Amino acid sequence: MKRFFKKNEAEVYTLIGLLLILHHFLSNGFKFSGYPTGAFIFGLGAYMLIRKYYFKKSD
Repeated sequence: MKRFFKKNEAEVYTLIGLLLILHHFLSNGFKFSGYPTGAFIFGLGAYMLIRKYYFKKSD
């Protein structure tokens, strides 16, 4: 499990952020009010994904 999380850390953070945003959206009566926790975690995951796949180091 540790190895899976370490390998897919960015994807896990992005998924957790999206799930938090969806949960708050549904429990708030379908009203958008920012959702800072979910947005922060989603942003962190997106940043990690960009660094992982876009900025590959060339040898």
